[in-house]
Amino acid sequence: MIKIILSATLTLLMAFNSYSQEFELASTLSNTTIESSGLIHISNRLFTHNDSGDNPHLYEISKITGEVVRTITINGAKHMDWEDMCSDDTHVFIADMGNNAGSRTDLLVYKIRIEDLLSKESVDTEEIHFSYADQFDFTSTDRTTEFDAEAIVTIEDKLYIFTKNWTSYRTNIYELPKSPGTYSISRIKEMEVGGLITGGVYNQHSNSVLLVGYELIFVFLSPFMIEISGITNGSFEGVYVTKSGLNVPSGMSPQIESVTHNNVNGYYITAEESPFGASGLYTLSNGFATNNAFVTKKVRVRYPTRTQRNLIISYPELTINSIYGVNGSLLIKTEDPKIITDHLQRGMYILRISDTSNQILLTKKFIVQ
Repeated sequence: MIKIILSATLTLLMAFNSYSQEFELASTLSNTTIESSGLIHISNRLFTHNDSGDNPHLYEISKITGEVVRTITINGAKHMDWEDMCSDDTHVFIADMGNNAGSRTDLLVYKIRIEDLLSKESVDTEEIHFSYADQFDFTSTDRTTEFDAEAIVTIEDKLYIFTKNWTSYRTNIYELPKSPGTYSISRIKEMEVGGLITGGVYNQHSNSVLLVGYELIFVFLSPFMIEISGITNGSFEGVYVTKSGLNVPSGMSPQIESVTHNNVNGYYITAEESPFGASGLYTLSNGFATNNAFVTKKVRVRYPTRTQRNLIISYPELTINSIYGVNGSLLIKTEDPKIITDHLQRGMYILRISDTSNQILLTKKFIVQ
């Protein structure tokens, strides 16, 4: 007997509400910033920095072409693994906290003046050093740590770090003072997110945090965004969490890495270059609309049962439906919304559904037993 069992990951994602948004490619990024990992929008100007391995530079980029228009050097800083940045009314905070192996003991945030950033080619910095109060083991591991982090936001007089938990697909939230110094910071909240968090921004207009990231599904990346609303005085207790997928155009990288807001409901997002495609700068408008008029068209999948052996896809438009093995080998590709699964051996598979323009609508694991 063949039976399909949904993975725990799919069950989690189904628990979140999904809303539509206008997510559009503005431009590719220049060769200088193909590893864009942090993003801020200040005085109608857009700034980014690269992932690990670059010089201690911030880059002002064109919102139209993605080209670098100005390079700013951070005096005295080192670029170990810059992963995100955020800004308040007076300062920019650059987080050197990438920690894939969980072994770093030199985590810090660089603090620079916005006035300097906007007017100078090189700027001085202050340093905020920190460690996690609940980390006791610094043995190097291969992407299994809960002490990697790629998202930092500022809310009022505090910074908030969201970790990238490689195995649990959760995020831990830590609170960090903005004043220069050395701190041991405590976890204030743990949240289920169903993926790897890679960037974030606080929107004071909506009093919400927008996180971006992706889910690793064997050889595929499935990008998403999460809105956390109902934040009270920096507390994440009793908040509302809304999750939605991001449909990246064909040929573009799904490795979403950074986000910043440009108005009440508008955002810029970048994706770094990856084996899956080119780096890109995106605009996002409408965000998570609360008006029912914006509810997205949902893909619905009915999986085989003991008496019904077909996998049936329901969507108002034509879709391209593919089933892959866990090694990425393509087993089935069809436009037929009914897929016969009788011939599939027992094991885990990946279902990927795209529209006719190759926009990915759904990527999910399932098990044939």
